Amino acid sequence: MITLPNAKESEETLIGIAANYPAYLDKFYALPADAFYSARSIRLREVLLGLESPTPNGIMATMEAKAELERWGGRMEIEHVLRLESAALWADAARDVLDALRRRLLIQASEKIRALADDRKSHEGDLLAGADSACAEATRSLLDSGNHMRTIKEWMPHVVAELETAMTAGREITGIASGLPKLDKITSGWQPGEMIVVGARPSCCKTILGAQFAFHAANADIPTLIFSREMRATAVIKRAIHAHSGVANRLDDLKQRENSKNIFNSTIHLSKLPLWIDQTPGLTVESLALKFRRMCRANGIKLAIVDYLQMLSVEAGRMDSYERVSYISATLKQAAGEAGVALIVLAQLNRKGTDEPSLEHLRDSGQIEQDADVALILNRPKKDELTELEPFTIDIAKQRNGATGLRDFQFRKSCFRIEEPY
Repeated sequence: MITLPNAKESEETLIGIAANYPAYLDKFYALPADAFYSARSIRLREVLLGLESPTPNGIMATMEAKAELERWGGRMEIEHVLRLESAALWADAARDVLDALRRRLLIQASEKIRALADDRKSHEGDLLAGADSACAEATRSLLDSGNHMRTIKEWMPHVVAELETAMTAGREITGIASGLPKLDKITSGWQPGEMIVVGARPSCCKTILGAQFAFHAANADIPTLIFSREMRATAVIKRAIHAHSGVANRLDDLKQRENSKNIFNSTIHLSKLPLWIDQTPGLTVESLALKFRRMCRANGIKLAIVDYLQMLSVEAGRMDSYERVSYISATLKQAAGEAGVALIVLAQLNRKGTDEPSLEHLRDSGQIEQDADVALILNRPKKDELTELEPFTIDIAKQRNGATGLRDFQFRKSCFRIEEPY
């Protein structure tokens, strides 16, 4: 059996410090579970974490009661591990342990990549995506993103931190704001790792609203990414200029001197935003997931928009429409969770019927509804080409961690903007 890189002595030093210095327990809880490699260190960690107030005597008593002392080297060996260590050794020991973990993770990632390369049946896209995923998994584990099996005691400091953030924020939004206060009041903003599905029938403003969410986040200095399959990047940007400047998309308005100045100022402002737009033709969901993970690592993306789900293709063999859409939805959901990034996915609703649009109208697959953490259904109940402001509704049809319900807005057509009603 091959022994992977490890730092056994440093692991035991950390356990000794945590057992003797209560002030270091939080740091000990924060270490990744897989940072400990030797079997004895793993067992001592389990015993320590199982005690309400860990002490060397408490750990010894627990192991003695379970007749485990001899199994793990005898009383003298265990006492040696739990001796009073100098707390000043913590930083060096933690660095050694995490360095060994990094090397183990890289070796494991390389083994996965080697297995992919040996599989002659793998497509090129699968190879690239698999290799990137293996590296991303190693990075996530090292950064302790929470993708580990833990006891509730280990999870609790993270939960308390989230609760403290919510209680001290002084505002209702804990995630990324949409720019529509009536919507944010219910959703608390777009949360990391969630997939938000925005469903609408054709010509019901899903692309406009998706772009509006993206530009609002970027305007708050949040790195944002748009995958645009429905519309050219230049068209997305032109609409954003009109929405930001408030200048109507009419030739007479554009010719007015003051309006031209506002348009120019908007172009300058928007060009400075941390926003990326990808309009790759024929984009497959595998390629999208690969680009998504790379952009998240390279540029710190926090919010991404996919416009729209049913226009993506797949590399993973022949599938019927239902299987294809289900596979795409599941792949996007996994990508959002892996990256810890809020992912807004626009989706087409069936044209059939005159009923109010609902979740059951999501086109081609019920998997989309199942994968969504939040689902918004858009509607323009009274389309009127002669009216500047039209009624517009957003139905929060699903929300795993919050309320649902219908909210009224308005659509300002000449500026391509969804607004709160006056």
